Amino acid sequence: MPRKICAMSELDRRGWRAFDKVTGGGVGATTGILTGLLISPELASVVGNASGPLFEEASYSIRAVVDRRKAKIDQAGEIACSEGNCTFEVILESALEDDRKIELIARALQAASVAEEKKKINALGRALARGVLNDSQIDEQYRIATTLAGVEVIDIRALALMSGDNKAWVKRSADAKNGGVAALTEIDPTLNNVVDSVVARLSTHGLITDESPGGLSFGHSWKVTDFGRSCHNALLEGEFNCDNE
Repeated sequence: MPRKICAMSELDRRGWRAFDKVTGGGVGATTGILTGLLISPELASVVGNASGPLFEEASYSIRAVVDRRKAKIDQAGEIACSEGNCTFEVILESALEDDRKIELIARALQAASVAEEKKKINALGRALARGVLNDSQIDEQYRIATTLAGVEVIDIRALALMSGDNKAWVKRSADAKNGGVAALTEIDPTLNNVVDSVVARLSTHGLITDESPGGLSFGHSWKVTDFGRSCHNALLEGEFNCDNE
């Protein structure tokens, strides 16, 4: 049965033409399409069709944003190609018949485009390649990629701190009234005002688990899960590579 091709709206057509104008037509078809998925065609349409000095200035600024995100996508793509020892076209072809793999590519590249740290971009690129090219790893690598997409620099820093050893952690020093636990805010004072949010996010993503579900006199204690260590190791792998470039 032939594949059904959805008609593009006029807004879509104008958006993609404007996107080509914004990027200067200097990217290949594959990369251009993938970047277009991450940059709103409507926004590109506004930039491409606007006029006047104010819009020219805005257009230049948005082009800079597009270029910066494009560079991060390229970096993740290069890591994926290196990991898979193949071209990105081969990775795409391997994903065409599996919606999970297509979704993994889209989510990993979208997260890479806005990532603040190189090690996170690299980890996303590796997860992309491993999940797409190895059927047995698709579920694990998809979960790693989507989890990394959902955490920010401060969350990653707290996860790294908690992954240092196998001890339990509490949020604040006032809670650390029992031996064998350490306080996050005591080790990293920058967490003082956000520690509740950080712990909640790490827990929501399954990176840490509450070791005292019934509640203890000195507060809840937390430990890194096996999945949390897998994500931390994925980031460490990127950090090691960066240090040796």
